Amino acid sequence: MKISVLGKDGFIKKNFLENLQAICDGRNRSRAELSISSVSDVEGGDTLIILPSDDDSFLRVRNEGKEILCYRTPMLIGKWDDSGSLMQRLCEAAAGAAERPGYSDGEVLELLFIEDLIKTVLDTLEGKTGEEILPKTYKVTVDSVIEALEAFSRLNSTLFIREMPRDSFSYKLYSLYLSYLPEKKMSYPVKMNTDNRGVFSELIKTESCGQVSVNIAKPGVTRGQHWHNTKWEIFIVVSGHGLIRLRKIGSDRVLNFEVRGEDMRAVIMLPGYTHSITNLEKDRDLVTVMFANEQFDSENPDTFFEEV
Repeated sequence: MKISVLGKDGFIKKNFLENLQAICDGRNRSRAELSISSVSDVEGGDTLIILPSDDDSFLRVRNEGKEILCYRTPMLIGKWDDSGSLMQRLCEAAAGAAERPGYSDGEVLELLFIEDLIKTVLDTLEGKTGEEILPKTYKVTVDSVIEALEAFSRLNSTLFIREMPRDSFSYKLYSLYLSYLPEKKMSYPVKMNTDNRGVFSELIKTESCGQVSVNIAKPGVTRGQHWHNTKWEIFIVVSGHGLIRLRKIGSDRVLNFEVRGEDMRAVIMLPGYTHSITNLEKDRDLVTVMFANEQFDSENPDTFFEEV
């Protein structure tokens, strides 16, 4: 199959060309049913993808002269858009790179993400038909988009990530927002809680799925020595050599797990088991990635000191 993508230059064409080329040269192996021999932006292919334009909002796909898809597109949004569109300006404003554009109170937008449109075209080229392959669109108010984008922009300071199910509007909007992130926002400092034992830093927090932290223990240091009622954790040593110990409250039996960064394994800190982690190294730090099933709550820490 030789594919020609026809239409004006811009983010729509760029997204189509790059995704089709990835299938053509084997970088995208998720479309095994598609055999694409060439991709270009000039006529000559046996398959034509005619992009929507300012005068014609329909996307059309023709194979050997026969139209196999005709779809009227609402407002298309996606990465690499530098046209000055409303969504680009809203994302850049939330990221602190531009002023927020004006809009009408209560204004409603019908949005279609470029990746969803590409999926529909690829499904069509694979021979799939019917309404089930048509892309999902989202009707949202500009106010709700701004609220979501501003929440995304606070991640650097709050570490809090909203719930974003895989196919949700929030999931796709966050990816779009990140594509407009200025260079100065691509890196941010992580708060380091330091004492004579080492460093503890929270990395990511979620509303209902806990948080991820990193713990750095100095040579010979033991950390932990506590248990929880309902909180549970997973420890993964990524650098160094350590010993994780657990003991069920009321029991004398101690469980020992020797862990190394060179042979990473996850160890679960069970509720009702006091636990500790010791750096067995003499001259280097022990680095452990930790997952907890809930955010730390200083008012209700569910943490009780008891040596293993």
